[in-house]
Amino acid sequence: MSDRQPRTRREALESEHPASDSGAGSTLTDEDQAAAKRAKAEFIGRTVAIFLMPLIFVGMMITSYLGTMHSPEANDMPIVVAGSSAKADDVTFAINGAEPDAFDIESTDDIYSAHEDVVDRDASAAIIVEGDNATIVTASGEADLGTDAGRLFTRIKASVARAEVERKRARQSRAQQQRAEQGRPPKGVRPIG
Repeated sequence: MSDRQPRTRREALESEHPASDSGAGSTLTDEDQAAAKRAKAEFIGRTVAIFLMPLIFVGMMITSYLGTMHSPEANDMPIVVAGSSAKADDVTFAINGAEPDAFDIESTDDIYSAHEDVVDRDASAAIIVEGDNATIVTASGEADLGTDAGRLFTRIKASVARAEVERKRARQSRAQQQRAEQGRPPKGVRPIG
């Protein structure tokens, strides 16, 4: 018996059950042949799984991203409109007229419950209508659009958000330009072909 390691399954099986000197024919019994078939099937199954599972996971990731990112705009965003029924109905009608499917609007007379819905994250925002004034309540604060301070606060928030978008765009453009100057490919979708 040699000390070298067997290179194939057949050599391994033959080394475990050496051929008998009686000349009975086959060196493998039916049990050994069945074990060899099982081992071959397991090997094939593992090999297929090694190559197939990553493809399945990537396919699942792509499908989940496409499902959530195919329309990145407001869609049934919950909003509460609070105030007298006539004014609240006017605001609800105006919002639904501008963007019919963007918001899921709930009307209520109770201003406190509108605040609570926003704090508890049951609603993204609340619009509180009192007379001719409207107050927008969000999780980051509220703005009374009926006063000059409220309008100023809303404009400042919008300006800061716009500045962040512009700053991010400039930073990404600089990074792309640096990558091009260094001869590296651009980030993002890779060209095909």
